[in-house]
Amino acid sequence: MSHKIVASPNFKRKAKPLLKKYVSLKAKLAILGKQIAENPTQGNSLGQSCYKIRLAITK
Repeated sequence: MSHKIVASPNFKRKAKPLLKKYVSLKAKLAILGKQIAENPTQGNSLGQSCYKIRLAITK
């Protein structure tokens, strides 16, 4: 089954200042994308095949 990861415009807007503040965030998001491709049902289920995943980022 094919899955597609889509960053919403709201996510992109809110992530922009965080990417400047937390240098490691870009790499963490890339790793997360690979993990989601392998296991798309990880995280907390919100219903309707939608999942919430929290990231721990460091400066």
